[in-house]
Amino acid sequence: MGDIVEARALSEDGTVLETFRLEPVETDGWPDTTAEQKLYIWEWGKEGEEYGVYCDPSEGVGLDNSVVGVIKKATPWHPDEQVAEWVSNKVAPHDLWAYVYCLCHLYTVKGPNGQWREPLAAVEVNINAGDAVQTEMLKRGYTHFYRETDMTQIGDTGPEFRKRPRAIRDRIGWRTDVRTRPKMISLFRKMVRDGALLVRSPELVNEMATLQYNLDKQRIEAAGGKHDDRVMGAAVLLTCWYDPEIYGTVPTAFIEQRNYEAELEKAPAYMGDKSIGRGSRHVEKIHQVSDSRELYAEL
Repeated sequence: MGDIVEARALSEDGTVLETFRLEPVETDGWPDTTAEQKLYIWEWGKEGEEYGVYCDPSEGVGLDNSVVGVIKKATPWHPDEQVAEWVSNKVAPHDLWAYVYCLCHLYTVKGPNGQWREPLAAVEVNINAGDAVQTEMLKRGYTHFYRETDMTQIGDTGPEFRKRPRAIRDRIGWRTDVRTRPKMISLFRKMVRDGALLVRSPELVNEMATLQYNLDKQRIEAAGGKHDDRVMGAAVLLTCWYDPEIYGTVPTAFIEQRNYEAELEKAPAYMGDKSIGRGSRHVEKIHQVSDSRELYAEL
């Protein structure tokens, strides 16, 4: 048993907005306990890192699981890494905000420039529970949410665009639909396969093993009687972070660094005046050519 951890949510001027008590749970090990309503923390927040908090809410008590988790964003020295997870189907939508709000403040750390860095809150808002989470957090001053932008409108400067100045949408929260769900699953699978995401939760690993293609719905989802809420929650945050990069030209910092190191290993070592590369070419000897000063010296 460890010590009780008190997590305080502070405003910019230092006012205490909310206080949460994290009480350690005594257990013999993961197989001997249930993950229901327990917050698993594999790593506390570290200064200089950047974190994101994801939330996949359920529609009510006794239905699908509500999932809240934390991922440490990749740097050149480590991949994306899951550092915390909480799951329950016994918390009402208007109580769920407290868990997201707590983790957002628990993983608010100082960045390299000394400024406080708040985690990106990626909340799925397909149902009213997601809106309730964001609304309650906004009331308490938290504003660092994922903001949706319609990328197809960027660069449109025609007369129709000038008549619709709000054609570029800017609203908070993630919406999963027939357009976004396939790329969420694809991105999650790609990052796990490539070693760009380190998964800590055994329950998340179990959910990954139950994913299958549903011919009737024409999509990948959990097998009958199983859940995929943990997978979808993590996929929401990863897509909010990396969708413009994975489908564009900029890789994650960790993958970029690994590729750079691989290129260094391929580069030949410098060998002074020795020639490297192809040697099957004829090189004529360069003859010394006299200049005009030698002609004047003979006079």
